[in-house]
Amino acid sequence: MNFKFVVAATILVVAMMLIYQTVEEKVDAAFIVANAVAKTACTCVFVAQRPLEACRQDDPPGFSIARAWVVEPTESDVEAELPGVSTSVMWAVRGRAFYRPDLGCQLE
Repeated sequence: MNFKFVVAATILVVAMMLIYQTVEEKVDAAFIVANAVAKTACTCVFVAQRPLEACRQDDPPGFSIARAWVVEPTESDVEAELPGVSTSVMWAVRGRAFYRPDLGCQLE
């Protein structure tokens, strides 16, 4: 077997492992941000009864990467039985918090 081939394959495998670990950490962080924004915005909108735009102005650094919108229940939408806030980070990672009058906001 060619020694250069073994060295190149080993370097490629190590590089792929490092890239995978970095991407996995970024995706995990995006899930955390999406859920944190959903929970914080839900509490601010439904418990504190403030508009979403005013709530988003108080967000800590890093929360601005998540897009948030209020979801009101409709009769035609079976999934949205409860009001809440949905979020997305880069259109791929999503978060959702529901508001229950007796319990407050809970993550999905």
